[in-house]
Amino acid sequence: MNDYFVLDWDATPNIVGHVEDRNERSLANKFTRGRLLGTELAPAGLAVRVESGPDGAYPDYFTLQQIPIASQRFVDALRPVANNFEAFPVDIVMPGRTIKGHQVLNIVGRVTCLDRERTVSTLIDPKMNVILRMKKLAIDASKASGLSLFRLHEFPVLVLASETVRDALNGLRGVSLLPAQGWSDSVWF
Repeated sequence: MNDYFVLDWDATPNIVGHVEDRNERSLANKFTRGRLLGTELAPAGLAVRVESGPDGAYPDYFTLQQIPIASQRFVDALRPVANNFEAFPVDIVMPGRTIKGHQVLNIVGRVTCLDRERTVSTLIDPKMNVILRMKKLAIDASKASGLSLFRLHEFPVLVLASETVRDALNGLRGVSLLPAQGWSDSVWF
């Protein structure tokens, strides 16, 4: 079957913070391009700086600045069903505590598969054709070429996952996989 799901974080617990690379000021754009970073462009000294977060265990998956952060358990579950991502070690740092064992994910691949006729969205500027809000997503799954994981080219903050990925990640803390068809970014507000 060609159903896709929006890979997202269920936002529990609430985590406020940002991702830092000691060599760069802004990482968000680097991780939404869908391009292989490889060893030359690989981030160095990654840290998730948490201002507010859980006292106990962190979820297996969460995002900050549209950057996916995943536990080793998540990466181990994903690797057999998706081969188009890079995982870079990251420390989660908060006052008095550092947690190791998480990774920042770079999803390699942006696929143009938005069904513009059926999608309801708000554009930043109609001339630029850049989406500001996604009110009702519609995709043409046949254009995804059977990929199991990718960013939606027309709205790259979204990561889409196949049923196989959904099944592999089932039960992991923090993972939300809602059907892509009809999805709205209102879940973020």
